[in-house]
Amino acid sequence: MSNDKLLIFKQVPYWDYENWSDSDFVSESKNPTKERLLKKSLELLKGVSGNETACREVFETALKFHLYEIAYEALQAFSPDSDFHLCVSISKVFEEMNLWRHIPITVVDYTKKRVLKSADCHSGMWFGDFRPEQRSKALGNLGRYYFFNNQPSEAFKLWDIANERRNVDEIIGEMCETIAKFSFKHLNIALELSDLIVTPTIQAKTLSKLSLFAE
Repeated sequence: MSNDKLLIFKQVPYWDYENWSDSDFVSESKNPTKERLLKKSLELLKGVSGNETACREVFETALKFHLYEIAYEALQAFSPDSDFHLCVSISKVFEEMNLWRHIPITVVDYTKKRVLKSADCHSGMWFGDFRPEQRSKALGNLGRYYFFNNQPSEAFKLWDIANERRNVDEIIGEMCETIAKFSFKHLNIALELSDLIVTPTIQAKTLSKLSLFAE
């Protein structure tokens, strides 16, 4: 990445992404019974090897009921031998921009370290002609978070170490469309970002979508 290219992405002092979500944000819920049960589940899982499917269950349940503190605690309860379900859970957090306001920076740092240490983990079931790789997808979505929080160089580093570039390219394409849809004045940055897509079919689709917003 050239310095000139990086400067283009640093032109935006602040991405107003908190107002971009199509779905309304729901504040942290208070449900003593649900909280008690989920916290008990986490206590049973902490320090237990091979706990990834159970941790993912707790994480997704907490997220469903807007118990964000418990959800992020569940992310940190995955055992060291977890890869696939951990990466799926991390990817889910960072692809939904309306959740970002809740994520403590300590959790962001922790999840990045865990993804970097994870092994490649391809999906066992998939549709179409492409088998997704969950570590690469998690790296792609973490890059989404860093890019829109004005750390594009960190995003590029994460994207560059992903072993399945198509997963990353799909996320970059989504980001380009998001910019065009919610921050049209920065369409030029979306176009520059689309140049980073290396999969020809994904770049072509992205440019086609961006043409809908061009004046």
